[in-house]
Amino acid sequence: MKKVKENDGKLHQNQKRFASKNLRIQIGFDTTIFPIVKLGNQKRILTKNKFYTSTVILVVDIIVLYLILSIFVLIILKIKIMKITKWNIDPTNTEATFKVRKLMVTNVIGQFKSIEGQAETATEDFESIKRICFKAAINSIKTDDPKRDEHLKSADFFDREQFPYLLFVAENFAINDKELHTNLTIKNTTKAIVLAIDSYKKTITEDKSDKIELSLSGKINRRDFGLTWDGTNAAGEIFVGDEIKLSAKIQFVKEAQNANLQKMKECTL
Repeated sequence: MKKVKENDGKLHQNQKRFASKNLRIQIGFDTTIFPIVKLGNQKRILTKNKFYTSTVILVVDIIVLYLILSIFVLIILKIKIMKITKWNIDPTNTEATFKVRKLMVTNVIGQFKSIEGQAETATEDFESIKRICFKAAINSIKTDDPKRDEHLKSADFFDREQFPYLLFVAENFAINDKELHTNLTIKNTTKAIVLAIDSYKKTITEDKSDKIELSLSGKINRRDFGLTWDGTNAAGEIFVGDEIKLSAKIQFVKEAQNANLQKMKECTL
């Protein structure tokens, strides 16, 4: 009987030990699995965070792209509706002069007495010039000899009947530049030439308008523009030299600030 009780006690103890062992195993299982499960949750949370982060970045990118496109569109619209300042040449205070050698001894000086044209600037000041053009009437040539004037206007030289004007056009330059790259058209021949910007002066008229005086100078070879007449004297000397020196003093008066963009009719022959 005693042995049976002892055996029962041992069995009971073994059961307790087995239960305790199972408990430890279960506890160990749970404590082992829980971090894994927790780690799995963390992975899922991290995956969600990554998704949310990617979504936020995408939204931000879309917003930034929209802003850039909006700014670009505004710039394009501003360019299209951009206003400019228009300046007219004051013909009474403008002169264009040419000088050429005669018989390699003296100079013949002449002027174009009739000049018209205008300028367009990107600002209200005469600093950033979009375009300048002016044309001189061949019929207005004047030297100190009326007979010579008529000869210069004839087909031997400028041919006023076929080509009544010569034209200067310059675009996109700053008034502080020392040189002005322009296109000169004589007798339907257009060539690029360089003129020096000798001086620039700004004043205010009596009616409070801005007035600009611009002085230019340069030289051309007359043959480049079809002025090829070669008269000679009795000794066989050519009357006219090839090099022609040009100078101009042009006065501009501001016509209107923020004038609408338009083609300048004065720039066509």
